[in-house]
Amino acid sequence: MKYTLLEVKVVTPALIHARNVKSYFLSTEDFIPSQTLRGAIIDALIKEGYDVHELADVYVSPGYPVNSAPAHPFVFAMGRKSEEFVERKDSLLMNGDEEVVDRKREEMKESVGVESLKSKTGTVVALRGNSGNGLFFYNEVKVPSIIQGHVAINKVTMNKEAGMLYHYEYKMPTTFWALSNDFPKDEVRLNIGRSRNRGFGEAVLKKKGEVELKDARDGWAYCLSPCYTEVETGIGKVTNYTGWFTSDDLRGTKPFLKVATQGSLVKVKGDLYPLKTAGLNFAFSLSSLGELLSKVRL
Repeated sequence: MKYTLLEVKVVTPALIHARNVKSYFLSTEDFIPSQTLRGAIIDALIKEGYDVHELADVYVSPGYPVNSAPAHPFVFAMGRKSEEFVERKDSLLMNGDEEVVDRKREEMKESVGVESLKSKTGTVVALRGNSGNGLFFYNEVKVPSIIQGHVAINKVTMNKEAGMLYHYEYKMPTTFWALSNDFPKDEVRLNIGRSRNRGFGEAVLKKKGEVELKDARDGWAYCLSPCYTEVETGIGKVTNYTGWFTSDDLRGTKPFLKVATQGSLVKVKGDLYPLKTAGLNFAFSLSSLGELLSKVRL
């Protein structure tokens, strides 16, 4: 299937994926979640005059730093605390079941001569290069961040509000890539994440062409985003998919589904559910992570 390749250049620090501990909001990931990026795109297009109903079918994958993607279980760290990773060029060509992990690890040990290989599914890694003996090498991606303090102002006294001091961790300006279906504009100015009224999270999105990828069908598939399938055969990690709910008296978020995290591998029968507008099931049949990154270069 053909996807539109997007460049998302974040030009001011952004808080794009956070959890809070009391009054501290900490950045927990080095990528832009699919729902966050889709919401920013739709919001920007509505402000330019497009009708929300025209945009209902727009979908977009998570955004990852240039030349990077989440590691799958067979992209092995070169040690428990190592930030260097290695992968065989045929790592995702397999016909086994979950027990294949141990076999793949033993094959890799023989290839690189390292005993303490560690699988770190979901860690964002950037392609560093390849070798003549069929290996890809990666480094873990850590987007630099800064911490800013904010205080609420009382609109009556025009002074600081007691107990309303907050600290936020913002990721520094970075360029990301993502995949989407087509939508009306070739270039859009976005506001991503929190504190947008303070000038944070400003970004420019540009279309950079098309990418041909084989969608998951009847076999093992790599999850670029969280994946939902009724067939509970997978290798990697499982988490809860959280969505919004509203009622007459309450609104908020709650877990709705159990999903495989980004970087996991799932065994598909037929086709996956078409849940891309919810940020789910961007899953592809690949020979390796290196194959994907070679196709999405900006």
